Amino acid sequence: MKLGLFSILTIPFILLKVFNVVTWSWLIVFSPLIIGVVIWLLLLVFLILIEAIADR
Repeated sequence: MKLGLFSILTIPFILLKVFNVVTWSWLIVFSPLIIGVVIWLLLLVFLILIEAIADR
């Protein structure tokens, strides 16, 4: 299993939060994963739109 950039960033963020090194909210801690999901969803919507336009 390969870890992507967003997963690699999330792991130290979680460790920093758990060991009270940072006082960030959990939303900020998981923001790399959220950003990754948003990018994939935008890419999916973009590809679906291109396919719909190509089928005309």
